[in-house]
Amino acid sequence: MPSPGRPLSVFVVYSHRDDAWRARLQAQLDVLRGEQVIGACHDRRIARGREWAGRVDDALERADVVLWLVSANLLDSDYARDREMQRALERHDRQSVFLLPVLLGPCDWGASTFARVPSMTLDGNARTDQAMVPVAGALRRMAPAAPAPKPGAVHQPALPPAASPAPIPFSIGVVKLFGFIELGAIEWRGSRAALWRWSGGLLALAVGAAALAYNLIIASPLEEARNLMRRGDHLRAEQTFAAMPAMTGLWPAVAALKRQAAFGVRLTKGEHVRELAPELDELKRAFPDAPDVLVFQGLSAYWLGGDIETAATYFTRAADVDEAHVWSHFLAADRRLDLAYQALEGGDAGAARTQAAHAQHIIDRAVKRASFAGTQPSYANQVAALQDFVGQTDAAYQGFAQLAALHPLSALQAALLAWRLVEPEAALRNSQEAVEGAIQFLERQPAEQVAREGWALRLDATHVLAVYPRDEKLCLLGWVQQLSRALQGASVSAATPVPAQAPQVCGSGLAARRSVELVCVQALTAQARLPVGDPRAAVLAAWRQAPLGCPADLQPLRALPPATTVSSLLVPKAWGGTAGMV
Repeated sequence: MPSPGRPLSVFVVYSHRDDAWRARLQAQLDVLRGEQVIGACHDRRIARGREWAGRVDDALERADVVLWLVSANLLDSDYARDREMQRALERHDRQSVFLLPVLLGPCDWGASTFARVPSMTLDGNARTDQAMVPVAGALRRMAPAAPAPKPGAVHQPALPPAASPAPIPFSIGVVKLFGFIELGAIEWRGSRAALWRWSGGLLALAVGAAALAYNLIIASPLEEARNLMRRGDHLRAEQTFAAMPAMTGLWPAVAALKRQAAFGVRLTKGEHVRELAPELDELKRAFPDAPDVLVFQGLSAYWLGGDIETAATYFTRAADVDEAHVWSHFLAADRRLDLAYQALEGGDAGAARTQAAHAQHIIDRAVKRASFAGTQPSYANQVAALQDFVGQTDAAYQGFAQLAALHPLSALQAALLAWRLVEPEAALRNSQEAVEGAIQFLERQPAEQVAREGWALRLDATHVLAVYPRDEKLCLLGWVQQLSRALQGASVSAATPVPAQAPQVCGSGLAARRSVELVCVQALTAQARLPVGDPRAAVLAAWRQAPLGCPADLQPLRALPPATTVSSLLVPKAWGGTAGMV
């Protein structure tokens, strides 16, 4: 730690994408350097990937303070696992350096190995030079003592004290802030001038206490809940509200979001939007422009009336109201993909390309407006689904496979695409392992928790089935696991394995029939896209007859020719693009 009277040496680490934040910090550091609170200041600019090879330089070893500007950009780099951060943590544990992580905005800091270090949180929307003032205050508090006076400074003799004014009596009773913070009772017997100074300090203290209470009790958890709702996670948002003091429910913004989160939880737990129509009407009247309420109206239009265009309009409006509302972006992109499938089914390939381009534009805007959107499984799954539609099967498989170990739905979708890859052996083997892991994961989770997340799987150009119950998900995974094994055997030996029986978990109810239809459509789609003479085609044909027993009226999912890519599609100006390529 620094010795008394010596300025602090500061080492700053930040992502190259956060250079604007570093510039705001530098303005505050310049002031501190002029006051001799800090001295030497070094920084490390981190690019994505592995730019540094674990080199620990002298600047880091000599630093009194290591300051991390933490964001999703920094955590996305290999630096977060590199030797420099580990070395700084070791010095922190030995109390030989101050570590100060500054959270610039929402990111997965809590899941990192460094989250045990106390951190500061900034307002992610504060794009002014004042945003870093709290960081400067923290550095001042770390300074062990003010620097000694410079040599040669002129000593000013003290002036004789002025006569003290006559004291005046003054007293106040107990003052309560927010109903639970008490100040007083206070009695004053001093001069009038001192009273004014004292009352001004008391007012500043009251304002500061009110601001602190607001930030701690209302603003911070409110923003956390709002971000969860932007992701569509209403259950965790409701839990965040429940942890706040009851009196915060009187705050209008809190009360409004609590009502919307509660409605979203009821949808998540399986209540049909038709049964919730009266509550939705009340929300529409109370909060007509709230993004979540617009999303609820879009879901109602989609699930009740099958009106894809109206649903897409509601979702797009929600995304326009709050550009960080990634849930509405993803839902809007889903509906545009529905319209693309419908256009292709009707033989209008040009309209299908246009709708696919619109879906891609919406996905790109989500990532541009909210950096955390790119870390969502929904994002990777949507990109892969769009790549599959335009015939980029290999790229789509890679997108799903990257999430397969962490997300059961991605494991399922990777396995389905592996059925029709040109070189399937490694993909079939890897996807089977991912599906097995997904089955084990779902079996360990409580059924109610598994049912909170719906799996949207396409049955045909106009129907997307939402799968919620755990048994139905396990049934799907079981069918896919068995058929993948059969296809792997055929790709190795060119023999047609004898079809197995239905997975035991499937039963014979509606859920089992839905699962069979979804697997049948995927088997039919894979069979239609395999090259002539591929032994997997015979396996798929045999399984469609038994044990699947596929209905005869099912059709394969269509796709644009492989040469067509989303990046070469036209986007009208009305969607924020140009009249040319995007």
